[in-house]
Amino acid sequence: MGIDEILKRVRNFKCRRICVTGGEPLVHEGTMALLRRLLARGLEVSVLTNGSVPIGSLFTLPHGRSLRISMDIKCPSSKMHGEMKLGNIAKLRAMDQLKFVVRDTKDYAHAKRILARHPTRATVIFQPVWGARGASVAEAILKDGLDARVMVQMHKVLWGRRARGR
Repeated sequence: MGIDEILKRVRNFKCRRICVTGGEPLVHEGTMALLRRLLARGLEVSVLTNGSVPIGSLFTLPHGRSLRISMDIKCPSSKMHGEMKLGNIAKLRAMDQLKFVVRDTKDYAHAKRILARHPTRATVIFQPVWGARGASVAEAILKDGLDARVMVQMHKVLWGRRARGR
């Protein structure tokens, strides 16, 4: 879809909040132009990035408090953990989110090491992989005294385990 078509569809939804995602949105050529136009319309925009590319360009947008960043840091079970740009963590603001999708204790330990080495002002979220024992993640966070939230993978609750988000 082109930017004009996206903006038309957004207008038809009559919503104030938009989430820009889709693989890694920051690698697509038109993403910054789309974000500028969404923000110019007074919309609240969340950008879901996987943390594998620098996020500094997002801070060049005229956004005030209308742009939020939700950044994943991949853990070892994803086999993508070596691709993360950990320097992005220091750029996150208190209004942003830093999310770890965890499958097992190895992922949890990896996330804890990253948080110890890269403090953040952002809200930290642990999201157990669908079917993983989420309660054990919550219990570990409480035991370790981490300042973090635990959330389910809502797209899997809404659209099923194998279905892609709509």
